[in-house]
Amino acid sequence: MNTVRSLDILQTQGYMRRVNLQTDLAQLADLIELVFASTMDSSGRAALREMRAMSRLGAGLRMLSHFNDVTSGVHLGFVWMVGDRLVGNVSIYPAHYPPSLGKTWIVANVGVHPDFQGRGIARQLMQAGMSLIQDREGKRAVLQVDADNHVAIRLYHTLGFKSERTWVLWKRPATARYPDTATPDNVYIRHPRRSEWVDEWRLAQHLRANGGLGWLRPLHPDLFKHRFWKMWGDWLNFRATERLVIRADDDQSFSASAWIETSFTSINKLTLIISPHHHEHNTHALLQTIIRRFGNASLALEHPADDTETNRWLEYYGFHRQRTVINMAWETE
Repeated sequence: MNTVRSLDILQTQGYMRRVNLQTDLAQLADLIELVFASTMDSSGRAALREMRAMSRLGAGLRMLSHFNDVTSGVHLGFVWMVGDRLVGNVSIYPAHYPPSLGKTWIVANVGVHPDFQGRGIARQLMQAGMSLIQDREGKRAVLQVDADNHVAIRLYHTLGFKSERTWVLWKRPATARYPDTATPDNVYIRHPRRSEWVDEWRLAQHLRANGGLGWLRPLHPDLFKHRFWKMWGDWLNFRATERLVIRADDDQSFSASAWIETSFTSINKLTLIISPHHHEHNTHALLQTIIRRFGNASLALEHPADDTETNRWLEYYGFHRQRTVINMAWETE
């Protein structure tokens, strides 16, 4: 094939290469904003602003990229180029799971410009990313996709990814109405003792064996143990986690657990794990307690879509559905 013909093909069909932070950041931000505009939240928009600002750093970007969360999440990825135009991307970065679970990688920002979709670009980018993960001895890859993005879901399934669980992302604004209802009787809510982490762990094993506690929170004992280093890290970063539990009738286990994570931001993050036994009373009492104490700020959580009873109570207490997503995983072995 002559040189002129080769250049013509590159101009029309394009080619794939590794991300170059010094030349790609601005175009990457534009592509991500275009493809994911309908689902992007405030933190995502802030990340795009940071990418555009860093794209203007020039030679200093290489040094700063090792310490920046935004660039560390894109520099291992691949882009698809048509001439000088960046039209496709996949980001690959480590998930930092507990070592006992094996190396896990995140696949993110899988996007193709609308003018170039339907040409197999996303598949080739994904295959390159999956090969990179295998070369780096990764045990698995995880990704998150909107539940109504059927084209992407079919692609990931054909590449070997399996759906783990579907989640609803909820948010309650600080201005939401507080329901005028009585406190349920005979529900005793308290803080767990340090030694009771095992009971929370067993409750989660029973109810969250599929999919863990949510995105990038695999079911692992370290999430439940009260580690000194974690509390020290939270203190240094002005974060705090308060835990509330409800004992089961037999007093041998927990029937409900709630985590409230507070920080400098205006959004407090919740985690709810509630047994079907006495579900209505426990959920009602927990949400009432949480909103009375923390409802002066926005509240957010991700919760399994198949837990319809809890989701009904979330709507009752003023939470709004933001997105419905599917967490997917691919095992390399």
